[in-house]
Amino acid sequence: MTITPEEARKMTEAEKAAIGQLERAIDKALREQFQDCPYSAVTYSLPSRRDNEVTGRVRKEIIRMYEEAGWNVKYDSSQFDGEWLQFTPKGGYGK
Repeated sequence: MTITPEEARKMTEAEKAAIGQLERAIDKALREQFQDCPYSAVTYSLPSRRDNEVTGRVRKEIIRMYEEAGWNVKYDSSQFDGEWLQFTPKGGYGK
């Protein structure tokens, strides 16, 4: 069956599951690292793409979710270090 543009835009079940797994892991990292050092950015390394379903669409949704929740989120990548997200609180560290 030929896929429609609307179907192509929809998240797959694997992507939805990846978002849930990433959200739990990022929440844990933020709780642990931000509590210990609340005046520095928290960096979270994304899993290798070949190991799971962290697609660009998943990454964009995770960024949207955390920015909506009050975080500034910066995405970066390198050939040697992979991909990561950096989190800082919106409005400064006192909020």
